[in-house]
Amino acid sequence: MKNLKSMKYWAVALLMAVVALLPTSCSDDEVVIPEGAVPGWDGHHVTEGVVFNFKRKIVYTASGVNEIGSVKILLSDGQNDIQLPSLLLSGDAESVKSKGYSLPAGTYKIKSYTAYTPRHEYLFDAEFDDADEVDPARPKNRFTVEEGQVTEFVVPIKTREIMTMDFLRNSLLGICREVFGPDESQWPWDPKKYPYPDWEGLEFEMDDYDRPMFLSSIYFEGIKDGKETPWVKMTAIPEGTISNIASVLSITVTDIPGFKKLPDDINRINSLNIVSCVNTGVEELPATLWRCPELTGVFVVNGQMKEFPADIASARKLRYLNLEGNQLENFSTSFADMPDFESLSLSHNPLTTLGEEVFCTTNRLNELRLADTRLASLPQSIAEQSSLRSIDLSGAKFTAVPEQIKSLSNLLTLWIDANGLTKVSAADFAGMTHLRQLSMDGNAIGELPVLSNANLQWLSVENCALNTVPDFSSYAGLRVARLGGNLFTTLPEECFAHNPKMRVLSLSGSDKLTSMPRNTGLKSKISDKEEGLKIVEVENCPNLVWTMPAEWKCYDFTGKTADDYEDLMNPDGLPDVDVDPMAKFGCVGVLKNGSPKVVYGK
Repeated sequence: MKNLKSMKYWAVALLMAVVALLPTSCSDDEVVIPEGAVPGWDGHHVTEGVVFNFKRKIVYTASGVNEIGSVKILLSDGQNDIQLPSLLLSGDAESVKSKGYSLPAGTYKIKSYTAYTPRHEYLFDAEFDDADEVDPARPKNRFTVEEGQVTEFVVPIKTREIMTMDFLRNSLLGICREVFGPDESQWPWDPKKYPYPDWEGLEFEMDDYDRPMFLSSIYFEGIKDGKETPWVKMTAIPEGTISNIASVLSITVTDIPGFKKLPDDINRINSLNIVSCVNTGVEELPATLWRCPELTGVFVVNGQMKEFPADIASARKLRYLNLEGNQLENFSTSFADMPDFESLSLSHNPLTTLGEEVFCTTNRLNELRLADTRLASLPQSIAEQSSLRSIDLSGAKFTAVPEQIKSLSNLLTLWIDANGLTKVSAADFAGMTHLRQLSMDGNAIGELPVLSNANLQWLSVENCALNTVPDFSSYAGLRVARLGGNLFTTLPEECFAHNPKMRVLSLSGSDKLTSMPRNTGLKSKISDKEEGLKIVEVENCPNLVWTMPAEWKCYDFTGKTADDYEDLMNPDGLPDVDVDPMAKFGCVGVLKNGSPKVVYGK
């Protein structure tokens, strides 16, 4: 097994991702050995009992990984444990079956089994949970033997079959044939090209010798490097093609406007974690998608969805749902049965209502994106979503800070830009005791009161019709202040004297601003070991007359973007290295295009 790269591969290749590989545990006192199994694997000589059917899970692996050849099954009849003898599995490419076991009529539960190679070499132990009690929608590990009959029971674990290179290659080329027809010159994957990692859009899990173990990701990209690819003509992934490749962890379809449909048999891909459709014409998702047992993320961004299913409860492992840029007007999906669900994004939809059932306390939702919607209110149930850390309500229709979010004490980030707010109070944010980032740009609030949020590190109140500069003395940890586009003409003397951690000050777009105080309280270097101010933005301030302090050692940062100093704006800390070769310790970068009267001190 030295070629196996990780336990992740072990789970994909030998069992299934949801079953823990644990040793069986039953004492000799508990085990009841039946008189034996009657020969004949198909059960023809068994008049009352069971045949175990294992459906195959097909993956592509490196050579040398052993196939399951036999199993030793431990049952329970509710009173006693029953250890069945080990027997070979026989069958075809779809499934393998055990011999018939003689069992008296009754109901049984599989507790565990031990797997062996065809040479009866030990492979692994697998223990079942009570899947039928935890989730009735999933395959059950119980079966019933009726008097005088032989039951064939499909075990809710798939055995592994090695997919050869030729099999995988043919499956991939089958997609091309279905989409583009028989003319191979029109196919995006060259059937003469080998090995598969050279084919565009395929990602493989590699072993320690850099050999492909299994195909993990497939990307269908309509535009690559600014040019259209053959995939731009694809309207759907054909049935029975990609679903044959059961090892795939993620499928991505991007920049294909005519793409409408994922395959209905997508649930056959048992390892599937992520599905992404970005810039496509997708209007709906197949109902079978939610039955993919390992599904954790669904991203349908800039699509054509007008409705979303209310019931996706079978996707118990779902963590992320992003439906940005669709045509959703209402959303009422419940995530109550998804304990790990943590991120919901419905931004850029004509959304007017959210159902009360969307928010519940049985999951750990911490990110909610509702930007550029038509929402003017929130359901009351959101007030109980204490796990929320980040909310984006920018570009919505709120005229006041929603009551439902005022008591979210664990909230770290709130964006409520470009709404209809005309006034805010300290009480609006007082319950957000851990708030670190607050942005209210584009709301004509006129005045910003002194907030009680002592943890605030990032504040943006650009274009808020402020006549006076906010009082920053209560925010000792403030790192970023964005004040541009307001109505004040100057800043108070030493207005940042109580903010030693200030790193970014933006006043851009302030055409009313005419002067700056002699001493702002800002320092470019706090000590020999600690940086101070790093970036000042004063672009498009045509009336500002300001000679910046010589000790700032200013340099031109014009032409740079927010990405160039993104880490500086991150309240979690400063970057380990300078963001610009010119930016040295104790120096301040300045953006001043459109501000001719701003000069550097000498």
